[in-house]
Amino acid sequence: MTTRVTIDAHAGWPVEVTLREGEPDYPKSAKVVIVRPGGQQDFYIHSGLEILGIREMKRAEGG
Repeated sequence: MTTRVTIDAHAGWPVEVTLREGEPDYPKSAKVVIVRPGGQQDFYIHSGLEILGIREMKRAEGG
């Protein structure tokens, strides 16, 4: 079973998504994905992908 989680950074700030990848009983690795301002990205969580955190980041200077 999978669940789709959509990150929609429509408000103008980038969004940092921290993931843990790896199937059960196997080593896991961490990965950080940045969804750009105005962008949208889908993540499919399942037994081998877990979302550890989602946070809005600061805008770049002049943005």
